[in-house]
Amino acid sequence: MESGSNISSRVITQAEDLFNRFGYSKTTADEIARSAGISKRTLYKYFEGKQDVLEKMVEEKMHYLKHEIRQVLEEPVVFPEKLRKVISLVVQNLSRVSRHFLEDLRRNVPETWQKLSDFRKEMVEIYYTRILDEGIAAGHFKPGINRGVAVLVMLSAMEHIINPSTMVTLPSDLAESIPANSEVLFDEMIRIIYEGILAGDPVF
Repeated sequence: MESGSNISSRVITQAEDLFNRFGYSKTTADEIARSAGISKRTLYKYFEGKQDVLEKMVEEKMHYLKHEIRQVLEEPVVFPEKLRKVISLVVQNLSRVSRHFLEDLRRNVPETWQKLSDFRKEMVEIYYTRILDEGIAAGHFKPGINRGVAVLVMLSAMEHIINPSTMVTLPSDLAESIPANSEVLFDEMIRIIYEGILAGDPVF
């Protein structure tokens, strides 16, 4: 007989796939149950409903990412490698979430959306700041760099990944040139942040 934990895990996995493909609002509890290969009655044995599935999915993802980032921070590796690993973790997780799903949450499930926003701030303000301080101490950043501005830049980059609605401020031709894939977009943002946009020697 299949364990309850296996059933719950499968439900969350299938729900995540449906949410990303069709959005939270357009996915029903019936569809989640059918995709997971169980009856709706069984689904309600382990979850209170569709929103409960969503909340448990989000909690599971946040817990996993926190755990993985903390492990990387404790590794005895040099700053550039540590930064690369943390960014890779964030990108890998963000790339699995479709932008239209995030926009759906922002509009229709504000409580869960707020949890994601708070988590994003925590990742940047706590974990990124710690890595930044290690990089400054090891001499990997220019002398006199403003820590607050550096964190603000990273926070802004994360905001544009997690909150697609911010893109509407751009002219349509520029908005269309932005990669739809979260992983590609975040990678390009990081490259510009750390390599700059000017060719040759700095002019400032």
